[in-house]
Amino acid sequence: MSFLIGQTVGDYAILEELGGGGFGRVYKVEHTLTRRREAMKVLAVGEMDSAEQSERFLREIRLQASLNHPNIATVLNAFWTDDHVVLISELLEGEPLKNLLDRGRLPFTQALDIMSQVLAALSYAQARGVIHRDVSPANIFVTANGGTVKLIDFGLAKAAADLHVTQGGPVGSLHYMSPEQVQGLQTLDSRTDIYSCGAILYELATGEKLFDGESGFAIMQAHVKQPPPVPKSVEPAVPTSLQEVILRAVAKKPEDRFQSADSFGQAIQQVRRELDLSMGRARPVPSRSYPPKALIWAGGMALTIALFVGAARSMPPSEAQQMQARTQLVPPVPRVPPAPAVALVPEQRATKPAPPTFADASPRAHQSPHPVRNQDSDTPTVSSSTTTPTQKNPMVKIGGAFKRLNPFGRKATRPAETANPE
Repeated sequence: MSFLIGQTVGDYAILEELGGGGFGRVYKVEHTLTRRREAMKVLAVGEMDSAEQSERFLREIRLQASLNHPNIATVLNAFWTDDHVVLISELLEGEPLKNLLDRGRLPFTQALDIMSQVLAALSYAQARGVIHRDVSPANIFVTANGGTVKLIDFGLAKAAADLHVTQGGPVGSLHYMSPEQVQGLQTLDSRTDIYSCGAILYELATGEKLFDGESGFAIMQAHVKQPPPVPKSVEPAVPTSLQEVILRAVAKKPEDRFQSADSFGQAIQQVRRELDLSMGRARPVPSRSYPPKALIWAGGMALTIALFVGAARSMPPSEAQQMQARTQLVPPVPRVPPAPAVALVPEQRATKPAPPTFADASPRAHQSPHPVRNQDSDTPTVSSSTTTPTQKNPMVKIGGAFKRLNPFGRKATRPAETANPE
């Protein structure tokens, strides 16, 4: 049963049809209340062959809804409408891995990155007892936002197809089925997903399918009986370490393969590291026209200094001074303040050499030329006795002497003499 564009199913309005298959159709829908756009898959459960298949199919829906992983498409809701079950999941923008492979072989690094994400999703599911059983490029979605990988349709194809071929043709992804899955063994475990991932990685690395043929029966026979072709025989550029990983993953016996998706993923990571190292040795040396490392280093240092100065300015004055003192390479020379001018005390003045004398017949030449103050009077007087340069004069005050010894460019007026020696 198909729905028309613009029709409402439950709380969802159908915007466009995204695709379909033998077991249902996928639509782009919008929630009528939240206006969030999601994907809606409608499955005709009532048209299945038996009630057992319907029950197994619903059980797989519940298992998928219980998974929450970045590399697994999230199931948001599920409900019945007539005889159909509607599965609402997140809307993925991008394209299936099948479309990428149709355009040719992918680079080894991209192939390893895609497979690492697929194995991370399978490891998460296997830890919770869920086996995909239909890992194929059609069920691996590469999103547009950075190439994130999403694994979709967990167990749905196996529950619906029940691993059998109807009307003479294969149903499902026959190119990626494990030998035990082709044989219809009831003891399937997680190692069937390991084989499928190995077949996908083979195609990613070589650009060719692991086994191909004119009919589905020929392909199934090849999975069971034919040894896998060596990847280097198809694509000589395949690294030896990657070839060993692929051949181990597609071994006929489950016990010869990787025993878990986690161990397979670790081997993929090791190959990726070796590939990165080999690419690093082959990477060309940058020309001198590129900015030198010294310029980049200088820019980094300038930025660091600018940030440091800004932080120092924002500190309190005391902290800024301490920071400046710690980071200063050469300590500054301390400035010595000039000595203050002080008046000579009598003892110091007595030790100074005598002022030059001039010939003078007058007896005043033998008198002291400086007026002095009497300790008992404020009137300046002139000593009438002759003195030697070393003679102390206790009658002189320091303040008064300082004023007369430092006239600041003006001549001092000689005070009147109190006595005439003549």
